[in-house]
Amino acid sequence: NDGGDPLARARRTYYLLTGQPYTAAPVPPPQVNIMDRNDLLKIEEQGGEKVGSKVDGVTLESSLLEAQVEPQTGTAKTLWTMTFANSSPEGQEARATVRLPENAVISGVWLWIKGEKRPAAFGGKAQVRAAYEQVVKIERRDPLLVTATDPRRALLQCFPVPPKGEMQIQLEVTQALDGNSLALPALTDTNFTQSASLRHRIKVTGSGPEQASALTEAQMLQPKPVGVTPGPNNGGAEGKNPPIIGGQEVDLAVAIDTTADAKSWVFAHRGWLAEIEKRLPPGSTVRYADTRLPQPTVAATLTDVRSWRYAGGVDGAPALATLGKRKTARPSVVLWIHGPMPEEATDLHPLHLVWQENDAPRLLGVLVKPGPDPVMDGLAGYKNVWVKDDATPENVVRTACASDSPKPGGQGADNREVPLGGRWAGATRSFSPSDSDARDTSLGKLHAWSKVLSGWYAGQRTDDLARYAASRRLVTPISGAVVLESAEQYKRNGLDPAKAPDDPNPQVSSLAPEPGALALLILALPGALLLRRRKQDR
Repeated sequence: NDGGDPLARARRTYYLLTGQPYTAAPVPPPQVNIMDRNDLLKIEEQGGEKVGSKVDGVTLESSLLEAQVEPQTGTAKTLWTMTFANSSPEGQEARATVRLPENAVISGVWLWIKGEKRPAAFGGKAQVRAAYEQVVKIERRDPLLVTATDPRRALLQCFPVPPKGEMQIQLEVTQALDGNSLALPALTDTNFTQSASLRHRIKVTGSGPEQASALTEAQMLQPKPVGVTPGPNNGGAEGKNPPIIGGQEVDLAVAIDTTADAKSWVFAHRGWLAEIEKRLPPGSTVRYADTRLPQPTVAATLTDVRSWRYAGGVDGAPALATLGKRKTARPSVVLWIHGPMPEEATDLHPLHLVWQENDAPRLLGVLVKPGPDPVMDGLAGYKNVWVKDDATPENVVRTACASDSPKPGGQGADNREVPLGGRWAGATRSFSPSDSDARDTSLGKLHAWSKVLSGWYAGQRTDDLARYAASRRLVTPISGAVVLESAEQYKRNGLDPAKAPDDPNPQVSSLAPEPGALALLILALPGALLLRRRKQDR
């Protein structure tokens, strides 16, 4: 599946042997030869669209989150100021994935240049990325780029963090509160490390959450393993919860990639898997499949699963294709338990052939550890493909056994899902047109954001929609923000940080999502910091 590319073949081999993506490999010390492994990776990844491997010398030195709660509107704004340091003798690019809370959008971006705080220009995603890459790869000057791959995840890139120097940036996040709870954004994947002295400082003003239970610095950068929300029976095999009422009986194949990452997860969540069995409607069947081979080994009990060999990495795609083709008396469902893998480790073509069919089984993915998920990303547009975020046995079974595909507006499984590749909805709260009357208020920005998502979900990827998002200074899957150094650079790229694009006000708010539109992708990481007073591209 590597097309004869030796680099892709090497990366696949490294993953299969170690169970880790190549980006997790230790970076060797610099060599005399300029074309050593360090420089090849730097050339390949710099200015790209992935976080990639760790770079030498770059650290997050300081982090301050200042949240202003607006209880009268049920919203909040958070300013997140970060300072990066570079101890190496050459400029480096800092890259990170920022996971946003639910019902939140990045609504402001700033970069300090020569001691002056400068705002970003907003534009279409392709437009701002082209401007950034021009400066990074050719002029090697001072840009900051923020784009979004989906409504819950943004990619942050800044270059260069100066040699033996620092770079300071700031993000504004506008969000709707979930009752009296405020969830803050978090870093879930980075190409830099954190300073040993780093302390994430948090300030909350306005009436609202009064008690804070902050994650440690390590947890903010390396969230705990993911995929399930602890339930009353997660610790053991004994479960007393009743079956889901009203669901259809199914043939469930629990496909497990027997990787080193999955071993501890499977052993720790045996009770979670047992509870799924107990909650299935009467008449359903369960089989467990080891996906290490294209024709997977099938076991009937959880005891057999514990005896499997867990080591290295696994390309589970061939086995998933086999399971997807099986014909059963009842509707077929595949629950896939897997860890991260690099794109080079798999070939998606056989999976596309299976899941593009209308009678394809439902595929539910649970990622057990933060990292790249190319299979679920690649299948995101298919209506029978679902990624479970903080999955409970109940919502897994509800999705697996639902009689019909969930409908927009909370009529489906778990009351939060849309038929767009099974991803969680980007906005679970509606914002009325009256909220747009004051465009620069929190509610106004959230209304505009939900309007953009409506069009994006429905496949309305028009220039007008991107300009509308940029006019409201929002980072969305079709718009982004970039800070450049000079007026000439902005002019050359058709951008202006002092003036938002004209507002075309496209009529997209009433469009309903349809299967086949690019689905919402979530890294499924509960790494957001929770402040609680009383108590949620194609």
